[in-house]
Amino acid sequence: MDKLTEKETRKKIIDPHLERSGWKVKGSYVKEEINPVKSNFQTKEYVGIEAGIERNVDRFIDYLLLDEDRTPIAIVEAKKTSVSVEKGEIQARTYREDVEKQIGAKIPIFLTNGKVWYYVDDLDRRRKVPLPFSQKDLHRIVSLMKKRKNPVNSKIRGDILDRKRGIEAVKVVLEHISKGHREALINMATGVFKPYAGVSTAVLFFTKTEHEPTEKVWFYKMEADGYSLDDKRTPIDEVNFGDINDILERFDKQFKENNKDRSKKHFFVPFQEIKDNDWDLSINKYREEEEEEINHRESKVVIEEAKKEIKQLLEGFEELEGMIK
Repeated sequence: MDKLTEKETRKKIIDPHLERSGWKVKGSYVKEEINPVKSNFQTKEYVGIEAGIERNVDRFIDYLLLDEDRTPIAIVEAKKTSVSVEKGEIQARTYREDVEKQIGAKIPIFLTNGKVWYYVDDLDRRRKVPLPFSQKDLHRIVSLMKKRKNPVNSKIRGDILDRKRGIEAVKVVLEHISKGHREALINMATGVFKPYAGVSTAVLFFTKTEHEPTEKVWFYKMEADGYSLDDKRTPIDEVNFGDINDILERFDKQFKENNKDRSKKHFFVPFQEIKDNDWDLSINKYREEEEEEINHRESKVVIEEAKKEIKQLLEGFEELEGMIK
């Protein structure tokens, strides 16, 4: 298989993969070898390689996937099986920039060499996928991309949160989310949302993907947020905000650290285990308490110490009786 040329790879492997996802190669919604420099994406006039090649000017998109109205919704950059898909990522980003200049929006990219497929979204996050997405799925993804709002620009309601430090903490979390971080379960201490809610609260961050299933969930046992856990919510830690700074740091390192020890404050739980527990997301269901080492003293030593204490007590009573007489 590794001896296939790029043309053979496309015909024997990539084309069938596209067909399996509902894309009819040579059909109305799949354009091959499209020149992004000379095509007009706004009027949907696509110029192909058959129009000729102007050296040092032209470049060509391997596959341009179109929506039902024939607007671009994805780019597929293909390489032969013996070449890493990463080799085509810079090219694909250049093609996407050409398209973006005309339509004003970034569209998704697929990188493939026939053996593997990678999906790159509009925030340049890359992940492995089994196959390219269908036209329907891509239409929905692109529509959501256009509607996406930056969490950093979210307005914080003053009637719910009015403390300066608390507002700063929320802004830090929103900025963290805006960077693309999604998967986490933060189990907060009882009282964090007092006086609005006195029950223990959990915050779940997750990513909805088109094909990749969730394999594990990251839990964190949050015990403090920098304020007292009573109705007054008095500031007590305005530097680290309790566990908040640690949560942000650990979340970034979740795949680099050992998150298997369930006696710690943060750990992973396999998806299947959560499913087997009837979707219970309570951290105490999975957390293991660290056993404290108990130092057992010899019985003789304990008895001798007790005798001494009893003797001292009796002597005290005798002295007290003498004083009364």
